[in-house]
Amino acid sequence: MRMSRIGIIGGGQLAAMLVEACNAANASENSDHQVLVLDSDPNCPATQVGGIHVMGKPATGEGYSSLAAVSDVLTIDLENVSVDDLSSLQTAGHTVVPAPALLRRITDKLEQKRWYTELGLPTAEFISHPADQEIAGEPFGFPVVQKAARGGYDGRGVCVLRSLEDNAERLLVSGFLERYIERRMEISVMVAADGHGEVASYQPVEMVFHEGGNVLDYLVAPARLEADLLTRAQELAVTAIKAMEGQGIFGVEMFLTEEGALLINEISPRTHNSGHYTTEACRTSQFTQQLYIVTGRPLGSTEQLKPA
Repeated sequence: MRMSRIGIIGGGQLAAMLVEACNAANASENSDHQVLVLDSDPNCPATQVGGIHVMGKPATGEGYSSLAAVSDVLTIDLENVSVDDLSSLQTAGHTVVPAPALLRRITDKLEQKRWYTELGLPTAEFISHPADQEIAGEPFGFPVVQKAARGGYDGRGVCVLRSLEDNAERLLVSGFLERYIERRMEISVMVAADGHGEVASYQPVEMVFHEGGNVLDYLVAPARLEADLLTRAQELAVTAIKAMEGQGIFGVEMFLTEEGALLINEISPRTHNSGHYTTEACRTSQFTQQLYIVTGRPLGSTEQLKPA
């Protein structure tokens, strides 16, 4: 019988869906996996579907050692984690997926952008920007996108300024300015990497955002694009995760420009809202895929069985 104790930092909806995938695998396979959930709330979503609660604070590292002591592998359901504590646990011999070295670069959005540049990955032009400085018209003009280095999630930490007057609404945090991209479409590709050289991608999806809150409104899967663009998007997403030597499940968001160029916007080192459709539309959901990766099983098929 397969048995793994999976410790997940954060007990939100993504952790809950991993617990549900684990429950389904236990019911259909010869396995007895357990998911232990570190969260400050004993009644967080993940415990309500069967996760075992471990008291702690995901953002500060409080409780990490207690979670590691009862887990075979540690993973995350959000980016706002203590990378230093995860790194110390890895040094002490605990398995952490994704690796803390990757999380250190990717959980800071400015460092993430710099990493794209180092790896030769296409992305919109950007410059760092301090918290206490107003945003002028140089070097990108208006409109311009301001992004927080840390703490951004589901539309938070992003501000589009269309004139000098919009400085009244700017983010009062350090981060960066990014050239505003006129785009044909925003795309996301979910990528699974087992950490041993096997990398697989799902079909690119078309994302439509609610302009007011800059949050995902709905998606179309697969994206309504020409076959060559679908292939290029998958290839770019896989290239990025391989270049980063990633292990885990990743959401690779991109802009498709009016000229047909693909630019990486952001990479999330976890299951993602643009991958929720995989639960009903694909042979292997993103959460089952995550379970396979952290328990050392081969990647599941990413075949999409029906449109979504």
